[in-house]
Amino acid sequence: WMNKPKKVKIEGARINVRVPEKTDCWRKTRHNFIMDNAPFYWHKIAGDFEVVCKISGGFEKMYDKAGLMIRQDEENWIMSGMECFNDQMNHSTCITRDYTDWSLAPLPENSEKVGIWFAIKRLGDAIETFYSIEGKKWIQTRQGLFSSAPVLKVGIVCACPMGDPFKVNFDMYRCKNI
Repeated sequence: WMNKPKKVKIEGARINVRVPEKTDCWRKTRHNFIMDNAPFYWHKIAGDFEVVCKISGGFEKMYDKAGLMIRQDEENWIMSGMECFNDQMNHSTCITRDYTDWSLAPLPENSEKVGIWFAIKRLGDAIETFYSIEGKKWIQTRQGLFSSAPVLKVGIVCACPMGDPFKVNFDMYRCKNI
């Protein structure tokens, strides 16, 4: 773990996390601040790969989020998953190469309760992000340049920058070379 939360429970293929308050990952863009204290449960992987996970939870406040992360270092990382923004659940993706960029794609109503599948593919120095309602038909939301580093950290991440701590479920996490 990087920034391990106090409350984590692993039950079979599910990881339950109580997301601590005042946590986030962000670098410089618009507000000119850096936060890098979000809980990140990771392992290393080399080459091209795909990482997939189903996420659900008690997202309620602005910027509550949970997803997948690929990380080279504190200045180069990607976070892609579910985020509450203006009372709407979104597929949120940040690509950070010193400065964080951010994109949102609205998710169906009650996504946070039923759970949504998220995936990131790394192909050379590029990444692609996806979501799926049932884990079979994938909708691509992003493609971008990231890193040609041979080995990266990959795993699950969650953050609660503005509100009270909340619970999130990560189900059936898998990562494989492609």
